[in-house]
Amino acid sequence: MPAASYLRDIAQTSRDNARTPMQWSSLSNAGFTRGKPWIPVNPNFNTINVATQTSKNSSVLGFYRRLICWRLRHPDLAASGYVDILPDHPALFVYRRGSVFVAINFSRHVQQVTVTGKPTVMLTSDDDGVILEPNNLTLPGWTEAILSVP
Repeated sequence: MPAASYLRDIAQTSRDNARTPMQWSSLSNAGFTRGKPWIPVNPNFNTINVATQTSKNSSVLGFYRRLICWRLRHPDLAASGYVDILPDHPALFVYRRGSVFVAINFSRHVQQVTVTGKPTVMLTSDDDGVILEPNNLTLPGWTEAILSVP
């Protein structure tokens, strides 16, 4: 196969089309390199980068740090059986592992999840938008909640 054809074909399936250099800071090239990166830097690097998210508990980085700490303190997330609660729901991924109930909304629309017992919210990516009422959990778009259930 000629090199030009091979490069054209591989460009269609390469992951490079969906990646950008890691955005470490708002410095030139997002702090990724002092040279010229071969994959373009995302233009939002001035506002979305590790340096700006480090001090924000509500940032994606802050949420993942809290999630990792929470997982280390709750062995049910790693060691207990897994029960899929809504296996056929097109927008929600809801499961239970031991005393932990996880609900993730993979859509932009508000979703409702029925919950039983007396759960408490342990962690969420949207502290203001996630609402836990008796027998009902409301999840705004693109959010998740981890509940402790008796």
